[in-house]
Amino acid sequence: MSIRSGADATAALRRYWTLAAHPERYRVADAVRDLDEEWWLTGGRDLHAGDRVAIWKYKGPDDHRGIVGFGEVLTDPKLRDFSGDDNRYWIDPDAEAAAGAAPQVRVRYVIKPSQPLWLERAPAGSVIRQLNVSRAQGGTAHHVTPDQWTQLMALAGGWPQPDANQHDRAAPWADAEIQPAVASYFTMLRAELAGQPYVKADFNREVRAATGRSRGAVEYKFANISAVLRDIGLPFVLGYQPRGNYQSALRSEVERLLARDREIPRLLEEGPAPDLPATVQLLEVDPPVMAPPGTGGRGRTVLGVDYLERQARNRDVGIKGERLVVEHERACLSAGGRRDLAEQVTHVASTLGDGAGYDVSSFLLDGSPHHIEVKATRGSITAPFFLSANELRHAREHPDAYSIYRIFDLGPNPRFYKLTGDMEEILDLTPVSYQARVKAPGIRPAVQG
Repeated sequence: MSIRSGADATAALRRYWTLAAHPERYRVADAVRDLDEEWWLTGGRDLHAGDRVAIWKYKGPDDHRGIVGFGEVLTDPKLRDFSGDDNRYWIDPDAEAAAGAAPQVRVRYVIKPSQPLWLERAPAGSVIRQLNVSRAQGGTAHHVTPDQWTQLMALAGGWPQPDANQHDRAAPWADAEIQPAVASYFTMLRAELAGQPYVKADFNREVRAATGRSRGAVEYKFANISAVLRDIGLPFVLGYQPRGNYQSALRSEVERLLARDREIPRLLEEGPAPDLPATVQLLEVDPPVMAPPGTGGRGRTVLGVDYLERQARNRDVGIKGERLVVEHERACLSAGGRRDLAEQVTHVASTLGDGAGYDVSSFLLDGSPHHIEVKATRGSITAPFFLSANELRHAREHPDAYSIYRIFDLGPNPRFYKLTGDMEEILDLTPVSYQARVKAPGIRPAVQG
């Protein structure tokens, strides 16, 4: 098997493709978000190392289809099966493993748009509507012309320039290099949480001076720090989208600074929520694919300060999330021909407070009530959230009428996933506090001594 980067293939030999997956078979959007590289079936097409690909999600339960990422092919086709691969994104891993060996190529994800390029949102005449895959009923690999690829790159902001210091970027960082990188990143994070301006280039320059690393290496390390914060469940600097495969020493340093920091907990609880554009719309995605407890990954971090609880108490974030859901529900009901119901959607939390057990009173298209509890965060899709005893009680009593809308990445491009049904079956519920009082006489254990 030959392995070479896209830079080794001349532009004259390079070809362009879409690689497509159906969300009822594979959670492709989650995989692109979480992984740096993975194997893809070729569908018998003639893909080779150096080719470039757009990753296409077919329409699923969320009714969205379009491009969720861009990548480059690292290898020529190899006959292999999926045994030993990370199978958490397959809907039925056993069926895929039983299918046997098939030609596959290794793909590195290069561009991960913060907002997917959805077909249904593309204007008439857009290159998205001209792609072969947009008319396909199935299949994995579809050819893209060089002209179409040029137009796609214009929509994506261009293909990143090669990093002349790629070896420098990949070389492990010593503790003495990690420390100034994390400290500079935290300064940017504090400014962003406080709504204050800052210049990323100044902080990159500062870390380069302290470490001797290249500009690209520092940018990559900042993206690694974003991945650590994402995995903990905290907001990260939006200008540095998370890149995984980070050193354990990096996470240790992030945790060390979080445990000592006093400003970030305050900003998480009291800082203003990001300004939302007047045209902002919620985008629904599939719920995250979580590893079973105890099967891998790092557990919830013990930092001395409960960062997750502090950000959950940020009322400005909560109110903006609830208002987004009110507008989303009204728009969906109107689009479904039920303007009469759209006019009756109410923000219950603004009139009754938290006593109702839910935040938004809405309806299904058939007119049945829909009670929505909104959980909003500036953090990532995998960040845990908190349910009160009252909210859980209401969910138990009204399982068919109750949903949780988990908003994440609250900002210019907010997204959410929806949970409906028996919450005690859907969620891993962990007690984090207890109501306590002294026991009545006769119940208390005897005091020794």
